[in-house]
Amino acid sequence: MVLGFVAASRWAFLRTTANCNQSLCGVGRRLFRDWEWINPTLDLVAGASCRRSRRWVMSRSTEDENGGGAPTRVEFGTFSIADPSKVKSEDRFFVVGNTGAVLDGVGGWATGNQPVDIGPFMDGLSHQLRSSIEISGLDNLTEQVDLSVQKVAQLAGSTTVLIAGLDTRDSTLRGVIIGDSLLAVIRKNRIVYQTAAGSYSFNFPFQVGMNCSPPREVAQLFDFRLQVGDWILLA
Repeated sequence: MVLGFVAASRWAFLRTTANCNQSLCGVGRRLFRDWEWINPTLDLVAGASCRRSRRWVMSRSTEDENGGGAPTRVEFGTFSIADPSKVKSEDRFFVVGNTGAVLDGVGGWATGNQPVDIGPFMDGLSHQLRSSIEISGLDNLTEQVDLSVQKVAQLAGSTTVLIAGLDTRDSTLRGVIIGDSLLAVIRKNRIVYQTAAGSYSFNFPFQVGMNCSPPREVAQLFDFRLQVGDWILLA
């Protein structure tokens, strides 16, 4: 799953599906035919995103309507890349105002002698996080994740978490990451910032949910000052 956004004077939320063997750049250009600025960035990230992601969103930073020179809003567009081997996806994402989130559900729950459908857990956590961000914005993100996880503690499942948003008070990207998701800021076709993965061991990322460490013990907060024209990618 990948999500990205851009500060701008207009807002959009788009989605499409494609098989991984299709050209991601081609799909992106068809989907974002009115957003000419997406093409160079798709060229930059298409390979990595197709390997890593099931669903993703992209955006960029622009000036406000009054020409203030600082990012003030975000635009969103999404891709959903279907995995033909799965009937249901464990992944979720959502957008609230200037903030986006990607939850990469742990697929191991669906394997073994007693497979578990973590859909209710993923839906519940996504709903709790969205509601919390609608009220509290980007303040105290670790605490917001902690409380949201507690509210779905009775449901089986676990997931990585990546939340990021534009703080319009100082044009800063702020967020929290738990696990091996990726946030990257792309400026003039170069990655100028990216988050570090957090994991217990190889292929065992930090995660939240049943039988997991409390979010406050594994969460990493981050911030990065944005410029007009930046792309932000969440995967």
